[in-house]
Amino acid sequence: MISAPDLAARLRLKKFPRSWRGDCPACGYARAFSLRAGHHRPLLYCANGCDRDTLGDAAARAAGGTWEPPTRDLAAEASSRERKQAAARRLWSDAVPAAGTLADRYLAGRCLPDLATSPRLRFFADTPHPEAGRLPAMIAAVSDAAGDLVAVHRTYLDATTARKARVEPAKASLGPVWGGAVRLHAVAAELVIGEGIETAASAWKLLQLPAWAAISAGNLARGLVLPSEVRQVVIAVDPDQSGEAAAQSAVDRWTREGRKVRLLRPSGHGDFNDLLVSRVQEAPHG
Repeated sequence: MISAPDLAARLRLKKFPRSWRGDCPACGYARAFSLRAGHHRPLLYCANGCDRDTLGDAAARAAGGTWEPPTRDLAAEASSRERKQAAARRLWSDAVPAAGTLADRYLAGRCLPDLATSPRLRFFADTPHPEAGRLPAMIAAVSDAAGDLVAVHRTYLDATTARKARVEPAKASLGPVWGGAVRLHAVAAELVIGEGIETAASAWKLLQLPAWAAISAGNLARGLVLPSEVRQVVIAVDPDQSGEAAAQSAVDRWTREGRKVRLLRPSGHGDFNDLLVSRVQEAPHG
């Protein structure tokens, strides 16, 4: 069995204090993959939602042999899921409303000041980071199809500039995100759905439609479960290969469920937040 350091070297991952990180060898999603040294074999994880078999196949190709996935301990997996979900709920409970905090400044810098009053966004000044100790972060509630909080998403912030912190990862989830969404607005017959919070919120500002964020391309493509009340969906497409593929998969999936779905791409260069910022800057003032 190949060691974690050797596998990391073959995958050209960057070393961090607790893990190696980089692009996923299975789906290619940028900075989504992490590798840790386990007791008997390397432990693999993709924030974009690649399953254990897919990651194992990618690891086998990199190792030049076969990959024997660890025997699944369903009880241990359920216990781990419950612990992470409980930790996510504690963090959400400890966090404060985003308005008037560093998260408010961060959102204003993205031309999204109205978002600071969303009940689904909070701020916590001492948030655990997977690699860098504790940092201030914007905390977003992730809800399942029933609307119950099951996880949180953390955007780590620089305490001086109020921009995203210069750490890896700059964003991370805690708890079972798969199938859920950050509901920036309540359930509605028509929604705009984007991959990231900033993308979804920018599309809301531009289209005046209630918005949800799927958190990852994989969850948008294969995971996010919509309530039956949602009949029409506009997907705010991220302008890259993984974003396009995820959007098309979501169109196919939700169309099969009987919903009307259309794709919307940002004009010009960049994503929907870039488009929003450019329009705000070009608008006459005074």
